[in-house]
Amino acid sequence: MFHRPCLRGPGQRLRAACLLLVCAAGAPLHAQPLAWSGRVGLASAWLERGLQLSEEGAAVAHAGADVYGAGGWSLGASLLVLREQDGDWGPAWSLRAGHEWPLDERWRLLLDLHYLGYERGPLYGWRGPQLGIGLADADRWSLTWNASQPRDPALVARSLDFNLHHPLGPGFGLTGGLGRVFRTPMERYSYAQAGLEWHLGRWRAQLDRTWVQAAAARSYGPQAVGRWVASVQWTF
Repeated sequence: MFHRPCLRGPGQRLRAACLLLVCAAGAPLHAQPLAWSGRVGLASAWLERGLQLSEEGAAVAHAGADVYGAGGWSLGASLLVLREQDGDWGPAWSLRAGHEWPLDERWRLLLDLHYLGYERGPLYGWRGPQLGIGLADADRWSLTWNASQPRDPALVARSLDFNLHHPLGPGFGLTGGLGRVFRTPMERYSYAQAGLEWHLGRWRAQLDRTWVQAAAARSYGPQAVGRWVASVQWTF
């Protein structure tokens, strides 16, 4: 006799959704013409919802690749090497599955599911799935609703994020974003980012300034402090 598993909590349901989305993406990708891209880069800090997860002053190395199908499906993976808040170096990884539905020549609906795989130390509590549902206007801006279910219940959150990209001319563009995090009725905070990007061929460099509402600093201390973040990336 076979028994259907009972998904008792939101964390189990979100993890099940992650598995189903990856499986659903695999079959369409297998039957479609595929394109792929890869990237490697360095960043001066690694942030999650406005909170810095890497140690102050330690660069973060990252690499990743994505596969795209003609029907709108995509799969991706990335690897990070960063020094955590306890001072030790450690790896982290993420898997992503997504789909885009074009509404017309400009607008499209987005569905993305990430699984963050921090392996050790203070970041282990962030390990878990994140689901994002959004609307985008070409490559100019996007509005997404995100739900995360990390291992540490204190980090469980829902967030609403608005991201903007505005080209300035050959090789340059402005980037910006606003986000609002909802953890509990008593714990909510906002964060923002504005920056300038430059790209030449396969190279891209970016300088951002971030801000975090003081409400977050009461819970997360120096992790929730506005800062400058510089990054450089090579795509292939």
